[in-house]
Amino acid sequence: MSPTRLPAPPPLRQFPQERARRTYEKLLASAGALIMKHGYRSVQVPEIARDAGLSVGAFYRYFDDKRAVILELIHVVLERNRLDLAHHLDEWRVRLLDGEATGREFVEHFARMAARHQEVPAHLLRTFVALSYEDAEVGALRRAYDESERHDMARFLRATTSRERVPSPLAAARLVDMTTEEAIRWASIEGGHAAREIRSALVNMLARYLFGDGSEG
Repeated sequence: MSPTRLPAPPPLRQFPQERARRTYEKLLASAGALIMKHGYRSVQVPEIARDAGLSVGAFYRYFDDKRAVILELIHVVLERNRLDLAHHLDEWRVRLLDGEATGREFVEHFARMAARHQEVPAHLLRTFVALSYEDAEVGALRRAYDESERHDMARFLRATTSRERVPSPLAAARLVDMTTEEAIRWASIEGGHAAREIRSALVNMLARYLFGDGSEG
């Protein structure tokens, strides 16, 4: 039985007029820069509007409050990463099934992509994780993206791995997600030689587990 396809996460906001879209993006950019510099708790709406060269009234035409801005910033990053992952999974599924690439090569590529996705500005990532535990809407957004990406990975694994090796693609997808996220985080903390060893161990472990590829890259 194939994993159930979940509804896609909520769509990003769309603007029929180019001027409105530019104003919205200016507010997002100013909010992101100020939050990175001063922290989410310290930044206030008037500062965001002033930095964007707009009035407070203009701010409230696009956002209800400061919380809405950080939610939009995070949403934009999550959606970008979701689409990037889906594109690469489709591409590598074809390559693996056609024999143009090995499982290890996919895992190496996936690890690099995961590291790039975690290059979200640290202030956004910390704020997002903290808010996801105290704000129901933020928590729901986080769960929606986690589940959507894990189901995409499960569909990929169902097509590219054997059921003898990976009996439950969805369970495997969750394990791959959690293991990769934690390994990449520690690699970024350790840095240098230790980081390279962590990434190498991650690739070796996942290549063996998913594809039975015990060769060293």
